[in-house]
Amino acid sequence: IIDEQGQTLQKGTAGGEADGFKLNGGDFKAGKLALFICNVEGKRKYVIPVYGMGLWGGISGYIALDEDKSTVYGAYFNHESETAGLGAEIKDSKEWQDKFCGKRLFAASDTTKIALAVAKKVEDPSTQVDGITGATLTSNGVTEMLQGGLTKYMKFLSVK
Repeated sequence: IIDEQGQTLQKGTAGGEADGFKLNGGDFKAGKLALFICNVEGKRKYVIPVYGMGLWGGISGYIALDEDKSTVYGAYFNHESETAGLGAEIKDSKEWQDKFCGKRLFAASDTTKIALAVAKKVEDPSTQVDGITGATLTSNGVTEMLQGGLTKYMKFLSVK
């Protein structure tokens, strides 16, 4: 568990279940940030939970980053109650979640803010994923969740 300055507040144990998975959105707002460090095929990955609002309720997810702390390794999203076949696609479509793989957190021209986003019209394919047709508010919620949530980790992300 780290704070917004990237300082360790509490070290976890192997498996991470005893500490970080118990954190929730309230802890996140209070500045306790879960950070999971994993080894996948001998390479370090960082997993960051994010929280936000969709059309009908809360949305959440996990963004896994490569060791460079700026390339998305994987993404998983969940929702409390989004419209089936529309906003619910953030959870139900692995194909849509897989579109985040390889995306960059930052635009090439500006590493001071999170650029990863869901877009109605993709203008920067290195940082943007095409939105879900008919689910504009949920897509916007995912963008706000990613940018707002990952911004809290900026100090950690900027340390290479």
